[in-house]
Amino acid sequence: MTYKAGVKDTLTAVVNKEVTGVTYDFVTNFSTYASSWNNQYAEHTITSTDLGTYSMAASFTLSNACKQTGTITDKPVCAVKTGTHYITVTEVTSGDFSSITSFSVKLAQWTTKVFTDIHLEYSLDGTTWVSCSDVITTPGDLSSNVDIKNAVAFRVSYTAASEKNVQLGLASITLGN
Repeated sequence: MTYKAGVKDTLTAVVNKEVTGVTYDFVTNFSTYASSWNNQYAEHTITSTDLGTYSMAASFTLSNACKQTGTITDKPVCAVKTGTHYITVTEVTSGDFSSITSFSVKLAQWTTKVFTDIHLEYSLDGTTWVSCSDVITTPGDLSSNVDIKNAVAFRVSYTAASEKNVQLGLASITLGN
């Protein structure tokens, strides 16, 4: 570069903004974290290190979940007969989730029975929960429909009233900005 007297050069720096959102992929990483599971429904807690390397460490507690045998071996399956169960996402380090403004999940179903209620919730204190999505009765894609900034925990709430287990599979959870 040649400099001349009285001439100003402009240097432009490009800064890549850090991505604060991330998708936790349960399908791709299923064989890693579920290797110690049996096929009985129980509560399981896993950390994001089991789901790959991400910028946000999170802990996932799946109530009434199992590793299925037979054809359902590619994702964790949660089931409920009556009552409400949850898939809960919490911070590993305080403040990790402070900039998160959206929450979404991808769920699948293998039985013909429908749920009475599936919806998303968030918490600002880890104790009180607020609904942040529509209610669906058949597993599919669900996204938050309110601004959830400063939340410290998120969960999928699923309820059924049935004589047999009604199952849903967890494909992914996405926390975004």
